[in-house]
Amino acid sequence: MKLKSKKAEKLCKYCENSTEVALSGDMLCAKKGVVSPDYKCRKFIYDPFKRTPRIQKPIEELEFVPLDD
Repeated sequence: MKLKSKKAEKLCKYCENSTEVALSGDMLCAKKGVVSPDYKCRKFIYDPFKRTPRIQKPIEELEFVPLDD
């Protein structure tokens, strides 16, 4: 995915019409049949639930400095 673009890549692995085949890793497309996960076609419909989010960096913990009374 390019940094400039906010759009998702039009790959079959992110398409609403496709389902992953368990053993081979290929995708079963409702429109085109069995295709590779990197296949692209005009029938692409983005499914946001198929994308895995990026892991964010953990927030650094602040040190607790006790106040002197």
